[in-house]
Amino acid sequence: MSICASPGCFRAGINRCSICLREPYCSGECQKGDWKSHKLICKTLNKLSLQQPYHEAARVIKEILGERPKKMQLDIRVLEHLISYSEHQFGDRVPGKAYRERKDGDRIDNWTVEIGILIPIYRNLVNINSDGSLSIMDSNNSKLPYHEKMLDLLTPWSSQLDSNPTSQIDSLDKDQITTVLYLLSTTERNTAIILRRKYEFVLSESYCQQALSHARLYQGTEEIKIDLVCSILTAYYELRSFQCNFIDALSFAEEAYNLVAIAYNPVHPKVQEAAGTLIECLMHKDDLYNAERFAESTTERSIATVLRKRNKFELAESYCQQALSHARLYEGIEEQKNDLLRMALTQSYDLKLIQSNFVDALSFAEEAYDLVAIAYNPVHPKVQETAGTLIACLMHKGDLYDAERFAEATLDSLKDPANGLDQESEAVANGYYNLANVIDAQEGDLVKAEMLARESLRIRTRAYGNNHVNVGISCHLLGGILMSQNNLGNKTMELFERSLANDTKYYGPNGTDAAISNFNLGAFYHRLANKQQIVRREIENLRLSKSKFEEAVRIYTKICHKTIWVIKRWSCLNVLLLMILSIMDQM
Repeated sequence: MSICASPGCFRAGINRCSICLREPYCSGECQKGDWKSHKLICKTLNKLSLQQPYHEAARVIKEILGERPKKMQLDIRVLEHLISYSEHQFGDRVPGKAYRERKDGDRIDNWTVEIGILIPIYRNLVNINSDGSLSIMDSNNSKLPYHEKMLDLLTPWSSQLDSNPTSQIDSLDKDQITTVLYLLSTTERNTAIILRRKYEFVLSESYCQQALSHARLYQGTEEIKIDLVCSILTAYYELRSFQCNFIDALSFAEEAYNLVAIAYNPVHPKVQEAAGTLIECLMHKDDLYNAERFAESTTERSIATVLRKRNKFELAESYCQQALSHARLYEGIEEQKNDLLRMALTQSYDLKLIQSNFVDALSFAEEAYDLVAIAYNPVHPKVQETAGTLIACLMHKGDLYDAERFAEATLDSLKDPANGLDQESEAVANGYYNLANVIDAQEGDLVKAEMLARESLRIRTRAYGNNHVNVGISCHLLGGILMSQNNLGNKTMELFERSLANDTKYYGPNGTDAAISNFNLGAFYHRLANKQQIVRREIENLRLSKSKFEEAVRIYTKICHKTIWVIKRWSCLNVLLLMILSIMDQM
């Protein structure tokens, strides 16, 4: 029995949409509540007939997959329906045959089904659930099967790379071999990253080795090959760093840097990124002298990063100024100049922010935003990223009125039909989140803030499921808004608990975000205790509050070993300790 398609409902879906006949619902109420989202995909799902000739089924699937550039992001439910539809239409590979065949003689070759249809669907599923970025790729068990399925589909093709041509079932030409190698190396790399985040280091290393081997064999364009090899070397570097094996990590970082340094101009963003990774590795290895020397040999921006982390703020500012000056004088490709300027401005912004100089930080954030706003479409990721930085800076400065006005204008541009942005996309969800966050910070119209936060959570839950870092961020905000309205029910508690679970999963039990989530849960239980009329329940909630505050203190104490963290977090520790003492008095 299928589960109800309405987000958050886990009852059995006994009825189906009367138009597409595919989405299951438990009741008319759930179907009506989900119609705003379902109507966007209903016509698409209606194209999936129960039984079609092979090539007609393939055409329909490719047509739906081709809708992605228009909608920016295919709905996860559409992709899940495409998987079940494809498996029903094409069935499994028949051993010893290069094609699928029906009883009526209808045939379709394995390459079209597996490489042309099934793998693109799985890749879209992975990209949606990871927001298109491996830096936030989910590590839970729900994502790993997609990669494993792709590897299963690629196995019969990879086995032919080394086999005798006369014994091959499916003959591969040069372009097909290149495609298989690319798919193998990227899928193995992504699987390695997920396994590392699941602490399965041996398996992760095995996939890294396979990915690197296949990437080195890749015979496509040189630029793609360099990107492939570098991304895998970075995955290897992250694995070794996670294991605190900084000697091996350094060797991978050096190899990646040497690879791009030969291929690109020294100021190319890829060279700068690789240089930053190498500097970071030297710092992890506590080789700060060489980190500083290497930074000096690359760019002022790199050395400014090292100096800032070593709390040498005056020197860092000097190098930031030089980096900005040289970026302004750059006369290469305009896009590269914009990237160099944006990164230099961001570096200066970070320096001023850590010094709590919000006035200067705001000027750098504004310049960075103006730079990209002129160069790109209002909904371009770089524009949205700098807009988020500017909103955060205005909030740090305490200029909540201007922060709200700017966040509202940003959301309006995201919702403007003329910009053609998918209204169920992460960018729109982030726009709702930013505006709700600003309104909440100034204790403004909390009803409006709640509506915006709920919309952000709805879009993110629909796109990623419940267990995603962005979903946790929206849960945290909505929970705080509800608590500000004295809504201390189970729903508010569940939002804070989901936020804590996601923060712990993505950033670890000793991360700052986990400390904040523990603090919020502690504050929730403390306020709940104050409303209790029954003494036993009051004491129970006070104990829960005390345990959450103590966990937050433990985390803050652990991360306060560095001077800069002491400066930024000491006031938080004092608040937490006072809260614990207050609770002990009440108990």
